[in-house]
Amino acid sequence: MQTTNLNELQLLWLSRVEEFKKGGLTQAGFCKLNEYNLKSFNYWFRKFKKIETPSQAENLKWVSVNVTEPVNSNFLAVRIGAATIEVMPGFNKHLLAEVVEALGKSC
Repeated sequence: MQTTNLNELQLLWLSRVEEFKKGGLTQAGFCKLNEYNLKSFNYWFRKFKKIETPSQAENLKWVSVNVTEPVNSNFLAVRIGAATIEVMPGFNKHLLAEVVEALGKSC
């Protein structure tokens, strides 16, 4: 029986996982096409996912916010760079998130 160095085995499965990520197949479809054991593939996929870098937290970008004393009004003014957004009661949260994200990318 031939033994394989663990590092070689890790590199082999890492290359398979990277190849899977580039394609549009499900894990089952990818394994069937390449004649890999699905349970083994899933084990290595989860193992590499735990040590994957950069993490999602590292990809986050923060936007600075200046807080001033509140003024009696029916809206909240949000300033991002040179832009000011007036947020009224009942605003669309999803739309605001998209606008803030877009402005954050341009600042």
